[in-house]
Amino acid sequence: MGFLPRFARLTGDQGGGSFAITSTSGTLSHGSSITINGAQFGTKSPAGPIIYDDASGTNPITTGWNTVAPDAAGSPFDLHYTTPATLGRGVSLPHTNITKYIVGCHRFEASNQGWNCGLWKMRTVAKPAYTYWSMTHRVDPSWSFSSGDPADQNFKYGGLTLDAYYDPAGYWYTNYAGSSWTNNTIEPTHQLYDSAGLGGSMGIYYGNDNTAGNLASNWLQFEHLYKITIETDGFVTIIEDGKQMLHYDGQTDIEPDGTRHDMIGGYARNRGPDQFRYMTDVYLDYTFSRVVLGNASTIGACTRREPQVCTAWSSTQITCTMKHGRIPTGSAWLYVFDSSNASTPGFAVTLV
Repeated sequence: MGFLPRFARLTGDQGGGSFAITSTSGTLSHGSSITINGAQFGTKSPAGPIIYDDASGTNPITTGWNTVAPDAAGSPFDLHYTTPATLGRGVSLPHTNITKYIVGCHRFEASNQGWNCGLWKMRTVAKPAYTYWSMTHRVDPSWSFSSGDPADQNFKYGGLTLDAYYDPAGYWYTNYAGSSWTNNTIEPTHQLYDSAGLGGSMGIYYGNDNTAGNLASNWLQFEHLYKITIETDGFVTIIEDGKQMLHYDGQTDIEPDGTRHDMIGGYARNRGPDQFRYMTDVYLDYTFSRVVLGNASTIGACTRREPQVCTAWSSTQITCTMKHGRIPTGSAWLYVFDSSNASTPGFAVTLV
């Protein structure tokens, strides 16, 4: 594989040489198993993600999450799996390949009653460590910014914490800033903020693009990639519907090796009976190595990038369970990413 500059690898640019997919076998239908053949895929163990959550399980805790919130606000406000018909708020699924979504409501003030709404996974890190996660996400069309921070509506959607929720001993988070996106009066931007001193020199960092999507009317895919380290070569990258929205280079941790929690979802300033948050197709892993199904012939042009659930991985062959997500049947492209986040060229397939 040809050398790629460090930043290009972080943004998922395509590699060269023999790092490529050469063929596939199996039926490319949602839920089927396929085999991808090629070269220089590297190694990955385990082959699959740490968690893949499309709300098809019994509840988020048995799916593998350590902490979920809210968990004491009372049904239907607690985070749970449900169908649109059962919830009854008129929010359709993002695609027809699932039957339920993950939903909870920012209802009350306490941390586990609506202050937070999200998923936490605990891990023990030996630095440097890496995280990749992806989720398809939106909020209720009745979401209100009726009070609270006027300039920064304080809607968090990810982060790294020493403990679940927001441990005052250390955390940083990602956030929609300037976000009156329910009425489109201010286009939001993505924000990275080291609020409690875990990120070292991180401080507060804004994306250079102010065209973040409207979560109150659209399902959007958020992807996070970050390197956990006390050194200056750490980074955080945020991608929305295939477009890089923020990239930070620098220190991301100041603490010794130990327990960390990857957070997906999180805090919102405004709370009430209409403040529902919806998630699905949540993919969490501790490496950038992954297989992605895209809707364009180059990874940079993809506005849909659906991570696949792999079951076997070698340098020349990968087996995956197909997850079409929001990509319709017909033309699509497969990509293999290595541990540096470089990808193969797109391999054309036809989804059925």
